Amino acid sequence: RAAPRAAPRAAPARGLLSWALGKGAPQDPKPRKEPRAAAGPHAPKGAYLYGGTGCGKTVLLDLFFRTLPERVPARRLHYDEFLRDAFRAMHGHPRGTDVFRAVADQLSASFRVLLLDELAITHISEAILVKSLFRHMWARGMTILVTSNYRPEELYAKGFNRDQFEDFIPDLQAQCPIIDFKAEVDYRKGQVSERAGTFFCPISADTTACMDQAFREMVVGEVEENGALPIPSERRNVSVPAHGKDVHDSSVARFSFEDLCVGNLGRADYGVVAESFRTVFVHNVPKFNVDLGMEFRRFVSFIDIMYSKKVILYLQSEVPVGLIFSDGLACEDALLDDVWSFRRCSSMLSEMRHPQYKHMAWLMRNHMLQASARSL
Repeated sequence: RAAPRAAPRAAPARGLLSWALGKGAPQDPKPRKEPRAAAGPHAPKGAYLYGGTGCGKTVLLDLFFRTLPERVPARRLHYDEFLRDAFRAMHGHPRGTDVFRAVADQLSASFRVLLLDELAITHISEAILVKSLFRHMWARGMTILVTSNYRPEELYAKGFNRDQFEDFIPDLQAQCPIIDFKAEVDYRKGQVSERAGTFFCPISADTTACMDQAFREMVVGEVEENGALPIPSERRNVSVPAHGKDVHDSSVARFSFEDLCVGNLGRADYGVVAESFRTVFVHNVPKFNVDLGMEFRRFVSFIDIMYSKKVILYLQSEVPVGLIFSDGLACEDALLDDVWSFRRCSSMLSEMRHPQYKHMAWLMRNHMLQASARSL
């Protein structure tokens, strides 16, 4: 009688680096029928880059993105851009469709690796989106890397109906092992004079004249006023008070803080501004008080996206950029999400006003405007 055959040994789990840099992507020996619900993960593990502001998380993410082999299709997005496109993709499906499953099917047909910068869940709709879509993406063999100022267990802390998100945290920790940068230094904050670079304060006739002169000297030819910038996939425009071209034929625009942050603008508006204009002037940025409101959140979102797309920023503010959020940081009752927003935005502004930022923007901007870094 023949001896019973031994069960086949399971293939060892492979990490993203061994997969991306090896001879090829892992192949399923037999096609499987897709389950209705998200199956268990079948993807190489990603990474969860955790640390404070300015410690190098985004730099490492971008280096990884730039060094992925061409045969590994990837997307590199800021979290705000991911939310914008993911929520858009959920519309237009037939009644009764599992939209998360359908969106994951679409995404997995286009790319295999998602690199996501600044994961910070602030609303129950975001929590459900991240939980459900990530699970379906992992079930389809997709790999996810994220950066965040929050540990996985801190995400959406004290949020409404957080219990609907908590069962996802172990999955996130398993598929995206944490890499703790343990850095206490913010490398974006170099020693630069408040009058150096492209930032001007306080708001006065003199600094307004400096901003106006810088704009006039930069724009070659005619300045167009009251332009309308169409938003892709949406039937509306962003109003642009003034814009033109510089000597390199790159687009330049000018706004006020009221234009950008007082009206009902959001991720889609800021994204199209960042992609359309290499240089942006912003006048009349106030010092934010403790009662921050939506104007503060819009300003943070705007700076996040400008920095992500390496836009050169000229800014006129009421106080030096290091003091714009000082009242909020000193408030003992400030929410954790707001505190991280203060720190992150202040850190980015510190780098953007440094004269060397222009050189880094010149090196990185075209890379951040390629299709794989603009949308899902």
